[in-house]
Amino acid sequence: MQRRAVTTARCLAALAAAFALALPVPAAAQDDVPPTLLSPADGATVVGGTRVTFLIRTTPSEEHQLWLSVSRVPTVDLEGLIGADADLEPFLPTDQPGVFLAAPEVHDVAGFWMNNPGTYYWQAYRIHCPANYRDCKVESAIRKLTVTARPTTARIAIGPPSACHRAGDTLHVTGTGFTPSMPVDLLLGGAVTSTVNASAQGTVEAELKLPSSGSVPGQRTYRVTAREHNTPTNTATASVPATTFAYRANPASFQRRGGRASLSFAGFPTARSVYAHYRLDGRTRATVKLGRATGACGTLAVDAELIPARVVRAGTWVVQYDTRARYSARTAPRLLGKIRVPASRLR
Repeated sequence: MQRRAVTTARCLAALAAAFALALPVPAAAQDDVPPTLLSPADGATVVGGTRVTFLIRTTPSEEHQLWLSVSRVPTVDLEGLIGADADLEPFLPTDQPGVFLAAPEVHDVAGFWMNNPGTYYWQAYRIHCPANYRDCKVESAIRKLTVTARPTTARIAIGPPSACHRAGDTLHVTGTGFTPSMPVDLLLGGAVTSTVNASAQGTVEAELKLPSSGSVPGQRTYRVTAREHNTPTNTATASVPATTFAYRANPASFQRRGGRASLSFAGFPTARSVYAHYRLDGRTRATVKLGRATGACGTLAVDAELIPARVVRAGTWVVQYDTRARYSARTAPRLLGKIRVPASRLR
């Protein structure tokens, strides 16, 4: 009899447990269940500038909305929520019961988080506020998401073709691989000079003027950059060698008959001979071949008489340096200099 009673009690307990499992979860208990993050997986990596789809499962007993927070840091506040570099709501319910989806648009602006590579943290939450609740937000766990730099597709070319441009030249910049219709900044030496919009095919075309570098011959390389304004990682750069078309004489003033000077030139056509035409009172008194310009930027350094001793006389001389053996006022390119010869220096 006692054994039958024990067996009966055990059967009743098993039936009660099975009945309890079959009963629906009370509404209050369901509402306290935090959202479950389905995707992206924790630690997932996405390419910057691409659309990300977030999936979250939740089982509340009432109609509600979900919010998604994205933050640079995983630190939570007193309610257990991370900060909000981006705060997105509401999610859209899918055809799967209790599953919600968010696929935020990618905004092509520099400050938008999906355009900026780095490590982010995301979390979903909903509002559930029974009576006497201090914290009405039911939050999920926190997941990490890494945004990598978008591959660079931009390319630029500089025209007109030249091994060495001159200071003050106007360059023609063409580019491809930019986001269609988006603004593109043009930079020279790191400073923005202008902004143009890419075409519907993602191409750009603009003119850029090299700065004048004064009257001293010299060479430098400029960096020309086309950078997508809202997506700075999509950038193309070209190096542009340039020189000042100028000359320098040391000493620059006439010292004595037969006195020599160190002459340096830059900007003449490469491999062309450079001549000095010495003129006084409107007449050419002498023409001297100084040497041949070399290198991409057409440079020449030579030691020569400032004015040939055989023709020098007092007065103000005009010297034209060019690449023609015969003087012409129309010769181009040319450099002009004036040298004053005092009579006292000829004694």
